[in-house]
Amino acid sequence: MSDSISTGLAYVNRVWNASYMEVNEKSARKTNDVGPTGRAVASNLPRLRDARNLSTTQLSRRLGELGRPIQPTGITKIEKGQRKVDVDDLVALAVALGVNPSALLLPVKVEPGDPVEITGIGEVRADEAWAWMDGHGFGPLMPAGEPSVARGRLMYETKKHFELYGRPHWLVEGDDDEIIEVGEE
Repeated sequence: MSDSISTGLAYVNRVWNASYMEVNEKSARKTNDVGPTGRAVASNLPRLRDARNLSTTQLSRRLGELGRPIQPTGITKIEKGQRKVDVDDLVALAVALGVNPSALLLPVKVEPGDPVEITGIGEVRADEAWAWMDGHGFGPLMPAGEPSVARGRLMYETKKHFELYGRPHWLVEGDDDEIIEVGEE
């Protein structure tokens, strides 16, 4: 192989490797930002911690005793929205703070009709969000629309699906023959 071909191939190889490494470095750094639910956790954590008169060190100690250690600096980062909380952290935080996980996941300084944002759904009424989060309603799962027989059927199907798959069978309330009528066709 001639020197010019070898030099050309070496150049192409270097450019390809540099490009490949840059793409991989960018994708490795790409992460999901903290969303609306994560921001609610960040806002609620210091409120709940203060209500229990717990410092970040004391909360960290409690979490360690529960088998889910988070360093005090990690708690501070959660409160600043700089660290995400996985589901195991969330449950451990709720246990350590003596609250339902909903108390961390949704804003509390709202009125029933105020809009709150839920990851994956968008803005919904606060009362519907809380009912859904606590397993007592399915409103945020319903698409918006005018009352109609078709929407009534959709509400009925959504409610049944929610009851059948969203909670244990022994928590399901209501009559199987119940029909929701929302309007006329």
